[in-house]
Amino acid sequence: MRRSLLLLAGALSLGCAYAAGYGEMPAAKPELGAWGVDLSAMDTSVKPGDNFFRFVNGKWLDKTEIPPERSSIGAFQLLRILSEKRMKELVADLQVKPYASLSPEEKKLRDLYEAFVDTKAIEAAGLTPAKPDLARIAKVKTLDDVARAMASPKLGTQSIFNIYIGVDQKDPNAYSVVFTQGGLGMPDRDYYLRDDAALQSARDAYKKYLGDMLALSGVNPADAAKRAEAVYAVEVKIAQAHWSRAENRDEDKTYNPMKVSDLVKFAPDFPWVAFLKEAGVPLKGPKGERVIVVT
Repeated sequence: MRRSLLLLAGALSLGCAYAAGYGEMPAAKPELGAWGVDLSAMDTSVKPGDNFFRFVNGKWLDKTEIPPERSSIGAFQLLRILSEKRMKELVADLQVKPYASLSPEEKKLRDLYEAFVDTKAIEAAGLTPAKPDLARIAKVKTLDDVARAMASPKLGTQSIFNIYIGVDQKDPNAYSVVFTQGGLGMPDRDYYLRDDAALQSARDAYKKYLGDMLALSGVNPADAAKRAEAVYAVEVKIAQAHWSRAENRDEDKTYNPMKVSDLVKFAPDFPWVAFLKEAGVPLKGPKGERVIVVT
């Protein structure tokens, strides 16, 4: 996943530079008129007070199928599919051109793609590219070490917190450092906690996946399943502390600005300073002590 995201980010940035040479795209006629709302998707047989979601989207839901290779479909997924198609066309165009004729940006894009699909070289390298990261993980001993490993942008591990910078929820003129709940390998808490046959199958498959990944990383296969259960047990405890999707949609409940010193008082057993420093978040902001918005 990490390599896929890096490839996508690189391709997008280089692809934008490459596409810039073709000038601006001509303005297209709006498909849905000046208003931009697809009224044909509505099911007006449903009273909006009974089921507003169905009232707005009913006909679209009835005629739309999720592609078998996708987990969902909608406007943003369609944009992603279109972006993937365009990136593929950009790369295909570069691959038929003489390499010497390419610009530096075009060479980078072509090299990046060809390295990504060179499965023989990837298999030949084995775990060698990951050894520095695995060695660092093996050296983790203290809580500070754990916090730094979770926060390290270079290591790219998952953390019990997702951290990003975005427009402040209450002040559109300011940006905030935001912490959101994280630490789960499956989509959300329900995958761990809800009593459901389909989710139980997902849990079993996920635990097998954890064991397989541990074995591939060098763990003794005889111990991998046991260690996978231990990892899963930790994730269950994290899931139990997570808010539900409904709670996470509460804009007031999810807006909790706290100074670093407040975070330390709120959860004194977690090494916040070590975590923030490794993540590259200065402890001081423009107006004094750094404020973190905890959601």
